[in-house]
Order: sequence, then structure tokens, then C-alpha cells
Amino acid sequence: AEYGLFLHDEDPKKGVWLESGKTLEHYMLREADILEYRKKIRPLRVKMLDGSVKTVLIDDSHTASQMLVTICTKLGVTNYDEYSLCRDEDDPSDPKARKDATLNRGTLKKDKDKTSILRDEKKMDTLKRKLHTDDELNWLDHTRTLREQGVEDTETLIFRRKYFYSDQNVDKRDPVQLNLLYVQSRDAILNGTHPCSQEEATQLAGTQCQILYNDHQEAKHKAGFLDLKVMLPKEYVKIKGIEKKIFVEHKKLLGVNELDAKVRYTQLCRSLKTYGITFFLVKEKMKGKNKLVPRLLGINKESVVRVDERTKEILKTWPLTHVRRWAASPKSFTLDFGDYSEAYYSVQTTEGEQIGQLIGGYIDIILKKKKGKDRTGIEGEEEATLLEDSVSPAKATFIQHQSNSKGQYEMGSVAMPGIMRQGGQAGHISRGEMGDPLHAMSTGQGHTAHQPPMNSARQPGLTSAQMNLKSSIDYSFTTMEDSMRNLDEKHQLNIGDDEASLQWRKNEIDLNRQMVESQMSAMAAATAGIITQSNDPNERDYTVIGSHVTTISSNMTEMTKGIKMLAALLEEEDGSQNLIDATKDMMMAFKDLLNAASPETEENRQELLSAANKVAEAQSALFQAMSSTGYMEPGFQDTLMQLAKAVANATATLVLNSKNVASTAEEEEMRNQVIGEATNCALNTSQLVAVTRVVAPTISNPACQEQLVEAAKLVAKSVERVVDSSKQATEDENLLMNVGEAATAVTKALNDLLQHVKQGTAGHKPGTVYDDACDRIVVATDKLFSSVGNATEMVKQAKVLAQASSLLVGAIKGDAEGLGEGDSQQKLLGAARELADATARMIEAAKGCAGSPNDAAQQHRLRQAAEDLRSATNLAANNALKKKLITRLENAAKQAAALSTQTISAAQGADLHNTNKSSQQELIDECRVTAEHIPALVHGVRDSMNQPDSTKAQVNLINASQNFLAPGNNLVTASKAAVPTVSDPSSAMQLNNVSKNLANALAELKAAAAKAQEACGSLELDNAVEMIRTLNGELDQMHQTAEDGKLVPLPGQVPANCAAQLGSTSKGVGASMASLLTSAAQGNENHTGIAARDTANSL
Repeated sequence: AEYGLFLHDEDPKKGVWLESGKTLEHYMLREADILEYRKKIRPLRVKMLDGSVKTVLIDDSHTASQMLVTICTKLGVTNYDEYSLCRDEDDPSDPKARKDATLNRGTLKKDKDKTSILRDEKKMDTLKRKLHTDDELNWLDHTRTLREQGVEDTETLIFRRKYFYSDQNVDKRDPVQLNLLYVQSRDAILNGTHPCSQEEATQLAGTQCQILYNDHQEAKHKAGFLDLKVMLPKEYVKIKGIEKKIFVEHKKLLGVNELDAKVRYTQLCRSLKTYGITFFLVKEKMKGKNKLVPRLLGINKESVVRVDERTKEILKTWPLTHVRRWAASPKSFTLDFGDYSEAYYSVQTTEGEQIGQLIGGYIDIILKKKKGKDRTGIEGEEEATLLEDSVSPAKATFIQHQSNSKGQYEMGSVAMPGIMRQGGQAGHISRGEMGDPLHAMSTGQGHTAHQPPMNSARQPGLTSAQMNLKSSIDYSFTTMEDSMRNLDEKHQLNIGDDEASLQWRKNEIDLNRQMVESQMSAMAAATAGIITQSNDPNERDYTVIGSHVTTISSNMTEMTKGIKMLAALLEEEDGSQNLIDATKDMMMAFKDLLNAASPETEENRQELLSAANKVAEAQSALFQAMSSTGYMEPGFQDTLMQLAKAVANATATLVLNSKNVASTAEEEEMRNQVIGEATNCALNTSQLVAVTRVVAPTISNPACQEQLVEAAKLVAKSVERVVDSSKQATEDENLLMNVGEAATAVTKALNDLLQHVKQGTAGHKPGTVYDDACDRIVVATDKLFSSVGNATEMVKQAKVLAQASSLLVGAIKGDAEGLGEGDSQQKLLGAARELADATARMIEAAKGCAGSPNDAAQQHRLRQAAEDLRSATNLAANNALKKKLITRLENAAKQAAALSTQTISAAQGADLHNTNKSSQQELIDECRVTAEHIPALVHGVRDSMNQPDSTKAQVNLINASQNFLAPGNNLVTASKAAVPTVSDPSSAMQLNNVSKNLANALAELKAAAAKAQEACGSLELDNAVEMIRTLNGELDQMHQTAEDGKLVPLPGQVPANCAAQLGSTSKGVGASMASLLTSAAQGNENHTGIAARDTANSL
């Protein structure tokens, strides 16, 4: 309603609007109270950061959060919950627009030494203004109305982004938010909120020139043209020649429009390490001293960070998911990280309430976004499963003797003040012996008002998180011992010599080898994770380390099953025993690793690295015993190790040069700092070499790649710290130049290492013109198909297609000229001609689309022309496109099979810790169904790779991939449902991580199968005929084997089950045959091919 009743009060802040749904009695009206019937709708002046002012009609009875919905709707901003309003300190109409900031609002007020305290406050206030922290902004409270906050009707409020959550999605399609983000980012760069290097500052300033002045003009844009104060942070304004560098960057953006330039500016800002962090100036206690020092506390969408107030270097990071609770008082703010940290983090500040509101605001936004995704069924998103758990002081199972002690009895009065007891006679006192101690076991979880420090009593010095890790390690030792004993019990298989038995043996060997390799890759990634997580004792996340330990134990248990089957399937007795021995050696190596990682052992990184190297050696020996080299070729692994050693050699040079710097440092503290950083750099490099050796055979696994990249990042960061400490220790240019050159050499070696991994795991080989052109055509056509409705983007991709097809036509003609006259030459020239004609038709369609961008018919014509071009390319390049799509499907299928195996292992490992037995049973059931589909997927990949030109193998792989999607997705759903009820944090984290990775792998498998289906769709009938002929030959062989009396059942086959299976499949053959006849009679080629495929599969 436009009008309402207003309860008047002498203090305008206390007047309230009456809600229409409540009675007058609710407001406890008294005699002489004044009710006014007045208009609720009033104008509000809202100022943008670019200086423009908008007037919006708002409801005066609404809270600030409700008004933001109205304001954002008016401005065309969708995510209103990430914006807020603040008071304009320059607004003369606002009598209370600005209060003194953080430490002027009462922090550190003491009566003893007021002069000293006031001087300290003044210093902090100066530092706060210099750092431009969030507490200088007077944000409005979202829960109160403008009237309650004293905002006058004539006051102007500033509209700006408060939460940086979905800003990465802002691009030129949303020009309103893009402009708001650009202006706010620009101001943050200029005032120094986000520090940047000189190179970054000139790039940003050059981009700003493109936004303000369009393309560079030599005659106009000369020295002195720019006002550098509005282009650069103040520390770079007076640098000689800086304006010339800005114009160099400006020239690079020739032809870039204003929106694209703003997108580039915001992208450059996002690359800065402090982007998206809201800072508060606080005081924290100096370690080891009773002294408070200034520090910046930062909050962003992912974490809480401690930041150096001078350099803005991030000193420590706590993920938001680790924040258990927080408490704000008038002069302090405290964070509790539960089991993730041994102590609370407490700071002195008057902005505790604002810090808590910011953290709570981010959590609210995250929960709201995730809730929206869960409602719409979006899967595969990061953190798509939200966990809520009750963290108790201790969870354990105690098995102990009930001890009894004897002592002297005493007689006395039991009368106590305030306690009344019934009267009675004194009894007789006797002494005796109790029976033998009984074993008592209590399990579960007890909730009491006070929890005694039982863990501390049992394990002095260990925190709850460390105790959980120790429990995981102890459990791993138990499972390894059980697995070792299990290996000694050999499988007894009775396998015949007929074709079916031999094929079964071959399939089982391939399947079990794939499963073992998959589990070994998971254990390799976990080993690398333990190494990198154990890097800094003060930064260790024991829950993450525990999840890696759980990954090793659960995969080890499942791996031994595959090893036993492989040993039974191998025909040579020596080979079987070697396989068993190599597996036991690897188990012993993992035991040494877990011992070194235990929180009880002394901190010795070198022991941990030595144990990791033993794991790598044992892993290589096991691969060799399986007659496998892992996922990568030996040559690739050798090169990878050589590159890792090159990093180590370059680091050794850097360490040597830094020690030369240390020897010249005058202050002992600086000398020790340089030596310490150099030592840490050397250890991080040793860690990188160890990680490389562990993950080399399975580096195609994304988890292994991730761990290698993390280890490389640690080396890169330690190199930066060595250089920084050297600069502080000396001013000798020659020494610093030597350190700089050595650091550059380390960086280059790291880049070479990571580039080798990227090229090898992506399957990149020295490509031909055919490969490059085909790649560009595949990518461009995919983008064009997905851009239907956006004529500009379609025309853009059509240009890329035209260029790529022209290159391909030229390459084909060149090959034809080299062949000489003949049928082969004519065939190539004909293919080139077809491709050229298809390109010409596509260019003509693109011109029509550009001329009529809103004409849907023209867009459809362009899409059809692009499809024809893609088909012509496939034929011209000898089915190169189809081969690429099949290769992509092979890789996707391998990853899906590997991750499903790891998910099954994680599900088995979570069995003991899942408090909801029904969800666990459902998970186990889905594991069983998924496991039944893995063999077909593995065999499909094997046959497709071994027979790259076989139509049958390709179609079988497509069918296996499509059939795997449903059970795989069901397994992901069941895993996500089970995670919240898994009580062990390490097991829960492992199950959550592998299920997310499996969801991503299934999404890629679905896309790859669909693309491969398009390329091979017309081959289903041919494949069905070929499959039936093959089956006919197998039946003949089986008949002959039966006549010879050599036909034996396969392991696990019994007559009753086989008869039942024959009956059900016979019905399936009949149904698919009926569908085939119907589809053929109707002339539906697509349905006929599908029915033919189903018939052949049923047979």
C-alpha cells in the first residue's frame, strides 16, 4: 500500500510503521499516542561510484535489505544480496555521515597512560586511512530501516558491492554490473587497496586509456596528455618514463571496444592476490611477547586471512569451511576453528560486529546459492554437497580395566549445610576383595556439560585433530596387515582352453590390471598430498592428511583383491609370486610412510621424503611385476624426472648464491632469515622431486597432476621469499643480480616441468597441419552450434572456420601434388574441392546472417552449412575428426572407470563410520551395480585403442559409455547422500572428493559419447551385422569344443543362473527384433540403427 499508519515519537529514530497484519494491541498503544496517516513511498537519492546519481522510489517502512531489492531492480542488477548502501562522508546534508574510524571509536582507552595511548591511536588511525580498510565505510545495517539508522529524507547514499562472490561471472553481457565493478576495482587500484607491480599498473592504466579515449592516436596521445594521478597508484606517478609505458600498453588494445576493455581491466584486477578481500585493521598479540602489533584481517568468499599491513602479503589462510564459530565484543573479535586449529585466533578491534556480519553474509550467500542449485538439480559443481556436522570435544571407544584401590576407612558426620538426609542407624563396616577386573567397553558418543580432557591424558600434547589422524593411521596399519595375510590365500581357478575361456581370462586380466592401476594412481596422489600437506608444521590440516591416509588404506584393501585375481590368472608361477612379493613390499613402504607422517613422531621432513621415495620404488616394482609401465610411457616418465632434477640443480645454485648474500649481511637476524629461507627452498625442491617420482607413472590422473602443481607452487613461493629476504639483507647489486638470475633459472625449470606434464597428459604430440586445422574446426563448430541466437558470435566463429578450412584445403592440395598423377591424387583433389565448396557455402550463409542478425532462418542456414563443412572436413582429412572424437571418448572413459573404482573403494572404507545404515546399504548397492558396468567400459577402451580402425570397437565403446552413465550418476547421488552421516572426518572428506571428481568425469564422458555418437551414428547397422557374424563364429567354436568334451564353465557360472539368464536375454532378443522390424518398415534410419544395436547386444 502507498499509505500507512505511523506511530509518532519525539525521537524520529523510534517512530515505527504499523504493519497491516497486526492489531493495535500488538503495539501497546497508550493514551495520547499519536498515529499519523501518511505516505510510505518516498524518493531516495542513490549515488553510483562513477558519480552519477539515481533517484529511486522506496517504501520507508522497509528495511535496508528490502530496499536493496527495489534499488537493484531499478538499476538492472540481479544479485542484490552482494550489494549494500553506505553513508556519503562528503554529503553536507548528512549530519552523522562519518564517525572516526576503527581505533578512534574507543579502542585501547586506558586511564593509566592516556598520552601514550592517544599517540598510538593516532598512529593507527593514520595507518588505517593509508590502507583504506573497510571500517572507513559507514555501511547501513540491513536489518533496520533508514529511519531507525538516522538517514534523513534529503541524504544521498552510496551504492557499491560489499560481497565479492559471483563477480567473476560479470562480463559485457551485463554492462551495468560491469561498469560498477570496473569503477570499484579502479578506485581500489588507485588508492592502494590492491597492491600491484609496476608492470601490472601500466597494463591497467593502458586499459583505462582505451576505456576513456578509445584507440591510441600518435598525434594526440603524447607525453603530458595523461593525468597520471587518476591512472596510477601514487607510488608510480613520479617514475620517469611511466607515461610512455602506458601508451605502449594502450597501443596493444587497438580495436578493442569500451565494454571489452572494461572486461579486461576487471580480469587483470582479479589476478591480483588481494582482489575480493575486505580488510580490517586490527591489533594482534606478537608471538612470544606481551605486545600488540597492527595487522590486517581479511575476509573473502573462500577464507579468512592474516595479511601483513605493510606489504599486504598473505601470512595465513583459514578456509571459511573451517570457521566453527566467532564471537564479537566491543573491543575484540575471536575466531574458533574447532579441530582445524589448536588455539583461538583473537584480535583487538572495535569492528568485531562488522567482521562477524561480513563472514555471516558470505556464508548466507553461499548457502542460498547452493540451495538454489540443489533445487534445480545442478550436479558437478564445486562444493555442491553441503555438510553439517556436530563437532564434539571427543569421540572414541575405550577398552580398559576397571581398577579398584583399597584405602583406610574413616568415620564422621555426613551432615552438610543446606542438605537434608533421612535419619538412620550406622551400619557395620567390612573389608574384602573384589573379583578379577572385568573388561568394559563403551562405544558411541556421550554429550555432557563438561568433557574431561581424556585425549590429553592418553596422548599428551596431541590435539583432537591429531588424535583423529593417529586413529586413521592405526586403522590403516590394521587393514594392511589383514590385506597381507589375505594375499597368502591364493585363488583357485579352473579355466578351460576353449575360445570363450581364453577370452574370459584376457578380459579379467585387463579389468583387474585397470582397477589396480587406478587404485595405485589414487594412492600415489594421496602420498603426494601427505608430502605437500606436511610442508609447514604450523599450517598442517590434519583432516586433509587424514583423508589421504584413508584413501591409501581403502584403496590398498581393494587393490589386494585385484592383485590376487591377477596372480591367479597369470600362467607362470614365478610371475604370480613376484606380483605378490612386490605388493607386500609396497605395503611395507606405505607403512614406513605413514609412520613418518604420524603426529607422534618428531618433525623430520627428510624422513618423510625418504619414505616417499621408497613408495615410488615399490610402486615401480609392482608395475613391472604386472608387466605394466603405468599410464605413461617410460620415455615420458624419464624426461619428467630429468626436468624435476633440473629444478633441483637450479635451486642448488640459488641456495648457494643466497648464502653468499647471507655472509655479507651485517645483522644476524637478516643473515638467519636468508639462510632459513634458502634451507626451506632446498627442502621444498626435494619435496617436488619426491612428489614427481611418486606420481610419474600415473601422472595422467588429474589428482596426481594437481599434487605435482601444488608442490611446484611451494617451490615458486619459497624462491620468491629467498629473493625478498636477499634484497632486505644486502644492497650489493652483483650479489642480487646473481640471486635474480638463479631465481629466473628455477622459474624456467618449473615451467618446463609443468609444460611437459600438460603436453603429455593432454596427448599433445607434434601436430601436422591436418591436426591443427581439424582441432580448430571442431572447437569453432562447437562454439557456433552453442551460439545459435547470437548472430554476432556465430559470424565470428564462421570466420575462424573459414580460415581453418582454407589451411586444410592448402595442405591437401600440397599432399596431392607430391603424389604424382594417379587415382590417389584425384581422390585428394576431389576431397579438397568438396571442402572448398562447403567452405564457400558456409561463407555465403555467414554473410546472410551478418546482414540479417535477427533472422532465425539465416542462423539455421549458417548452422546447417557449418555441419556440412564439418562432415566435408571429416571426409577430406581421412576421418581425422572422428578419430579425435573417439580419442577424447577413450580418455573420458578411462577417467570415469578409474574414478568409479576409487569411489567404490571410498564407499567400502566409509562402511564402519556411516551412522545411517540404510544410506550405507544403498551406497553399497549402487557400488555393486556400477562395478558390473565397469568391465564393459574397460574392454571398450582396450578394443578401441588396439583396433583404431574398427567400427565395431568404436560403436561398442560408445554403447558401453552410454550404458555406464546411469549407474555412475546413481553412485554419485548415493555417495553425496551418505557423506553427511559418515562420522569420521577423513572418510567423509575422501568420499566427498572422489564423488565430486566422478561427477565431473561422468559429465565429460556424456559429452564425449554424444559427440562420438554423432560421428559414428550411421555405422550402427554395419556394426550390428559385423557383431552377429563374429557371434556366429564363436558359436561354431563353442560347438566344436563341446563335441571334443573340453567345454568347462567359467568361474562363477552355475547351470541354474545360466538358464535364467538365457531365458531373460531370449525375451530381450524378441523385443528388440520387433522394434527393428517396426523401425525398418517405417523407414526411420535412426531408430532402425538403435534397434539393430540392441538386437546384436542381446544376442
